[in-house]
Amino acid sequence: MRLVSEVNGGQSGYFPHIDGLRALAVICVILYHLELTLFGGGFIGVDVFFVISGYLITAHIRQSVRRKEFSFRGFYAKRARRLLPALFATLLFTLLAGWFIFPAANYDRLATETIFSVFSVSNFLFWNESGYFDGASTLKPLLHTWSLSVEEQFYLFWPLLLCFIKKEKVVFSVLIVMGAASLIAAELLVRKEPALVFYMMPFRIVEFSIGGVLVWLGGQLRLRAYTHEVLCLVGLAAVIVPVFLYSESTTFPGFAAVIPCVGAALIILFGEKTYVGLCLRLRPVVYAGLISYSLYLVHWPLIVLYKYGLSRFLVTDKLLLLLAIFLLAVLMYHFVETPFRKRGSFAVFGPRAFVAAMMVMFVSLVGVSWVTKEKAGWPDRFGFEQLTSEKIKQGKSDRFQLIQKNCQARGWDVCEVPSEDFRKNVLILGDSHAADALNILQLAYPDKYYVKRSLGGCPPAVGDTLKRIQGDWSNYEECKALNEQRLSSEFLGQFDTIVIGLYWGTYKPEDLLETYEYIQDVADASLIVFGNYLALNKPMSDLFNQRVDPRIFTDYVASFALFDERLQELSRNRYRYLSKKSLFCTAESLSGCKIQFGSAPYSYDQHHLSFEATEFASKRLKELYPSWDDLQLNALNH
Repeated sequence: MRLVSEVNGGQSGYFPHIDGLRALAVICVILYHLELTLFGGGFIGVDVFFVISGYLITAHIRQSVRRKEFSFRGFYAKRARRLLPALFATLLFTLLAGWFIFPAANYDRLATETIFSVFSVSNFLFWNESGYFDGASTLKPLLHTWSLSVEEQFYLFWPLLLCFIKKEKVVFSVLIVMGAASLIAAELLVRKEPALVFYMMPFRIVEFSIGGVLVWLGGQLRLRAYTHEVLCLVGLAAVIVPVFLYSESTTFPGFAAVIPCVGAALIILFGEKTYVGLCLRLRPVVYAGLISYSLYLVHWPLIVLYKYGLSRFLVTDKLLLLLAIFLLAVLMYHFVETPFRKRGSFAVFGPRAFVAAMMVMFVSLVGVSWVTKEKAGWPDRFGFEQLTSEKIKQGKSDRFQLIQKNCQARGWDVCEVPSEDFRKNVLILGDSHAADALNILQLAYPDKYYVKRSLGGCPPAVGDTLKRIQGDWSNYEECKALNEQRLSSEFLGQFDTIVIGLYWGTYKPEDLLETYEYIQDVADASLIVFGNYLALNKPMSDLFNQRVDPRIFTDYVASFALFDERLQELSRNRYRYLSKKSLFCTAESLSGCKIQFGSAPYSYDQHHLSFEATEFASKRLKELYPSWDDLQLNALNH
């Protein structure tokens, strides 16, 4: 088999259309991160980058091996000059800017991200925490470094593979097998473990492999000129169309990632001399490709810092940011990337000077970040009380202290088993908000025997409701199995009272009616239902640290007592409805509601109640209903 470079006269050369493809990829990513609705699938730009890397690195290594010029030292030195200076500069800039903008908890968090990024393992950090598309992602200024970590991990084993397998056909076959295995594994796991598949390098090997096989495939193709034009056009369409059709709800990666990756491959193969590829070879586009690495590095920290500092994201802000991103990237490219990348007689930094400069940066970044973590994010910077990362972590943990005490007293293996006294048994059903319902009730009426059966994001839906509202959810099967168990007539029949505590949104009041009617048919139990309180589009711990009151700055409010009136209306002669607005507010409007309890906010995230908030709510509930019997439906609905 012949290498593609042999078809091009034996020279690897420079291909402007590949830089044009880089420009297309990075612009898609930036527009997506600027939250421009039209570009909901712009995240596929990262996958295009992986294909390009797979192609260029494979071509470089195989050509060097065939010429007996390859050395691991030279390879990694070149990668270091290409990647480290701009990355370290970005990390330093973000730390400096974060000092003036981020409160203690966020700055502590940034220090953690910096350390993981320096060691090229930030993808492990972000995988371990949450999904790429969750709300908290928008508060992580170094989230985008996950892809750099994946690429740098790819650089560790790929040269070994390409150097020690001598026969071209064998290497080609190995790439095909590895790519196919990676793709199949990704598709099989993406619905159950979406974050794992998204962030981990083994599931991205297929994208690097698609680029890698082009090194051999291109040398075998003998096609007419018009076929090149058609295939290049198909490639452009395969990259661009998903940008507009894909969204955060798209199951990705897996088979869905193949389309833009194959599109990128077609562009690499046929974009060099075709008329269709001319749009990628225009000078402004090629220049954007040349600075694409700097564009990618600076865009996300700048967006996060801007949004956090100004607490807004209007169209004018997005346009201003777009301009700032390009300006900063141009400066980074010409004054950081280029000087450090030059080698030989043109080098600004010789090998020893380069190593020394990188070591100083490395030690400085790790050292400053480590001290920042030891100082808990320097909470005294702004001259007023701050919630540190440790306080926030403890506050979130405290929500489960009653559940833990119950399990310790009963035994962990029988913690969720009802007692033999039917009249004392109270079942708490719901999602992650079930813990709030348990806290409020157990603090107010401690003589009851509370059993909680819940799963985050899993409503107690019956019939086809769960499939209708959450059929594409990665935990759908787990939730379905839980509902089959916790809603069985044998289990429900052991409880005198059933409580539903969940986050109302996708699960609506009308869905509750189906659950109510089902419970009436299979169990002799009264029903209590909790409503929503205040949901924010930014964690309350952040607003607390910024001294921002969402009762005044209502742009931060996602919803307030959602469906409260409808749930109250449907409750008559059916269930006891406990409005959290009634428990926390002295007026109908949000301005008359409590959001702070001593030194604790009502929530440490965007809507789950802090333990201190549930303590307050339990006292208020006890005032409204002095005894458990008063709480039952035989009393007038409140």
